Amino acid sequence: RYDSSWVRSLMTAFALPMALPCIGLDGAGHALQRMSVPFRAVHVFDTNGSLRPLLSTVHGAQAASNFRLGPVVGDVLLEDVRQWDRVDGVVSGPPCQPDSRQGGRGRENDSRAKVLSKVTEIIADQGHKGAYFFVVEMVIGMMDHVQGQQSRYERWATDIAAQAPMYNIRTWIMNTADYLPQQRRRVYTVGIHR
Repeated sequence: RYDSSWVRSLMTAFALPMALPCIGLDGAGHALQRMSVPFRAVHVFDTNGSLRPLLSTVHGAQAASNFRLGPVVGDVLLEDVRQWDRVDGVVSGPPCQPDSRQGGRGRENDSRAKVLSKVTEIIADQGHKGAYFFVVEMVIGMMDHVQGQQSRYERWATDIAAQAPMYNIRTWIMNTADYLPQQRRRVYTVGIHR
């Protein structure tokens, strides 16, 4: 007789541990779930505490109760990420407001821009620990050239390549309308451990 609890136990044992700083609406979790890829969300942060009910539907109430969500506890900038255990992958969508029209495009002058540096630190640290991959989603405004200078994305790409040379990195610009009911172009950067 087929015992589904045994299969669930086996899938849990082999679930990919994933760091999800800046989890937001958790597109990664939804996608992995749709593809039936077993994963465990660890090192989950977001300053928006109202996300917990939504995230509970994807990860379950027990797992979501351990997520660090809220204005203070969810601030990944306060975390010593070097103390984190190794994960298989890092997926993050740092705040887009510093580079979006709606956010005022304050760029580096916007305090939320610091989160991208922290995400870079997490990716580099996890890469040195052997994480297999990372995915970072950014707003298209990161690609803007202001007064003839390099874009924030170009500066970040140089920075991530220097801090995390163990990754083979590729970039894609995609319209999320191809996947979600919204009209937004986004920059996706994927790194695969060499």
